[in-house]
Amino acid sequence: MKLNKEQFIAAHHKDGPMLVLAGPGSGKTHLLVERIRIMIEDGDIAPANILVITFSKKAARQMQVRFEKRVEPNSYPVTFGTFHAVFYNIIREYDPDIGDLITDKQQEVFVKKAVDNCGLYQGALCSGYDAGEITGLIGAYKNFGKERFSKSGPGKDMNENEMSELLQLYEEYVKLCRSACLIDFDDMIMLCRDILYKHEGVLRKWQDKYRYILVDEFQDINDGQYDVLRLIAGDKRNVFAVGDDDQSIYAFRGARPELMKKFLHQFIGCRQVTLKMNYRCAKNIISTADTVIRHNFERIERPMQKHLPSKDGGVVTVVNSESTDVQAAFVCDMITALTEEDGYRAGDIAVLYRSAHCAKRFIQVAEDLGIRLRITGEGATTPKRVKIHEAYIRAHDHTASRADMFLIMNNPPRSLSRESLCDKTGDDYIECMLRYYKDDSAKLAAVYDLKETIDDYDVNKNITDDEDSVNGYRDRVNVMTAHASKGLEFKCVFIIGLQEGLFPHVRDMSGNAEEERRLMYVAMTRAIERLYMCTVSTEHGKRPSRFVKEAQTKTDHISDMIRLRRV
Repeated sequence: MKLNKEQFIAAHHKDGPMLVLAGPGSGKTHLLVERIRIMIEDGDIAPANILVITFSKKAARQMQVRFEKRVEPNSYPVTFGTFHAVFYNIIREYDPDIGDLITDKQQEVFVKKAVDNCGLYQGALCSGYDAGEITGLIGAYKNFGKERFSKSGPGKDMNENEMSELLQLYEEYVKLCRSACLIDFDDMIMLCRDILYKHEGVLRKWQDKYRYILVDEFQDINDGQYDVLRLIAGDKRNVFAVGDDDQSIYAFRGARPELMKKFLHQFIGCRQVTLKMNYRCAKNIISTADTVIRHNFERIERPMQKHLPSKDGGVVTVVNSESTDVQAAFVCDMITALTEEDGYRAGDIAVLYRSAHCAKRFIQVAEDLGIRLRITGEGATTPKRVKIHEAYIRAHDHTASRADMFLIMNNPPRSLSRESLCDKTGDDYIECMLRYYKDDSAKLAAVYDLKETIDDYDVNKNITDDEDSVNGYRDRVNVMTAHASKGLEFKCVFIIGLQEGLFPHVRDMSGNAEEERRLMYVAMTRAIERLYMCTVSTEHGKRPSRFVKEAQTKTDHISDMIRLRRV
C-alpha cells in the first residue's frame, strides 16, 4: 500500500521532533513501519539507534512482525518494545538486584487480595470501579503524588469515601508487593526517572544508544513516561510521536491527552502532521462520530476525516427503546437479520457497552435465543469446562476448595451428594466422602473413581476445542466494553446502554464529560459499515445519553431514528 500525501510527509521526516495526529483507521501502523524502513534504507540511520515504543507486548510484536516482513530479506536490529520492557532494561542494567517485575495477572491478584484484606468489597470505591480501574488508580496515585492526584489527577472526581478507601488499598497493595519482592510498572517509571536524573553517565549511555525514538499511541502516555522520554531524547529531540487525543481513554491510569499539546510546545521546533484519511469507516459513521467529538473543548483542532470513495454512505441508526428488555430483543432481532438475510457473519458484529452490567440483559436474551457470543474483557465468563479443568488441577495438587469439589464430584456424573462434604475435617475431602458413604458400596465405588480421576489427572491437558479457535470466533458475536474494543474494527457495531449515568458513567457526568465522550468516539469508530446507537427512554429514571442527542444535531448523516415500545 502506497503512502498518501500526509503519510509521505511524516515518513520522510528525519531529524527533530514530530507529532502525527492519527485518527481512527488512518493507517498509523503502516506509516510507522514505512518510516522505520525509510530511516534505515534511505536515511542511513543505524538500526540499533532506533527505539520503537508502544503500550502492549501484542502491539509491539505485531509491529515488529510487519516491519520484518516489509524489509525481507534484510534484517535490521531495531528495538521494538513496551514502556515496561524498555524502562526495566534500563533499571536492571543499573541495578541487577532490583526486584522482579510483577505480571498483569499477579497485579490483578494482589489488588483483589488488598480489597479482601481491607474488607472493601462493598465499599464506595469497589462499587464504582472494577479491578482494572482500581489498579490504574493506584498507579496514577503513585505517579501524581497525593496532592496532584487529588487536585488535577483522577482523584479530583472522587468523593471523600472513595479517596479514603483508595489510600487503604494503596497501602495494602504496596505491602503485598514488597513482601513478594516485586515492583510494578509505576514503581519502575519512578525508579527509571530517578536513575536517569541522578546519574549522568547512565543517561548519556541510553541517549547515545537510542538516537531516534518512535512512540505509538502517544495519547495514552502519563507524566512519568513523558519525563523519561524527554530525558532519553536529550538535546537531539528526535521523537516521532503518533497518537490521537480524541482517543485518549485511560485517565484512570494517569494518561493525559494534554501532554500532546505540551509536546508541541515543549519540544522546540516540533512539526505537526494530521493524517486526514479514514480507511476504515463509511462516510456517515465518520460524520456522526465527528459531530459528537467536537463537543469536547480540550482537543487539538483538526478537520473532519475524509472517507474512501468506495465507502460513501453507511448506516447510522438511533434506536430509542422503552425498556432494557425491548432494547435486548431489538439487538438480537437485528443480529439474526444481519446474519440470516444480509450476509454478515456473526464475527462481523460487535455489541459494545460502558460497563458490564449494561450488557447482562442482552447476554441473557441472546443466549436464550441460541446466539453464540464471544464475551471478552469485563463481563466475560469462564467456560464451565475450563472451570472444571482448573478445579481438577487444584484437587490433584491438594489445594482444592469445597467449591472445587462440588464442581468436579459429578463431572462426569457419579450421583454423589453435596452433603457428603458437610462433615469434612482437615483437608482430605475424599476421606470425608468415604466416611459418609461407608455403608453404600455403589457410592463408595463412585468416590474411588473420583479419587482415581484426581490422582491420574493430566494437568497439562489442552482443553481448547474448535469453538475457541479463530474459525470458531468468526461464528460468534463479539461482546465487550468500549475500552476493550480499542484498536479493533467490525462491520456492524451496536452500542447499548446509552443513558445518562451509564454512558456517560455517573462518576464522570460532572462538567463536560470529555473522557467519556472520547470513549464514545472510540466505540463509534469501531464500525465499518453499520452503527446502531441504542438508548432507553426513561428506565430507572435515567434519560437518554447526551451523546445520542449530540449525534442528532446534524441529521443528514443519520439513516434512521426508531422508537420501540413493549409489544
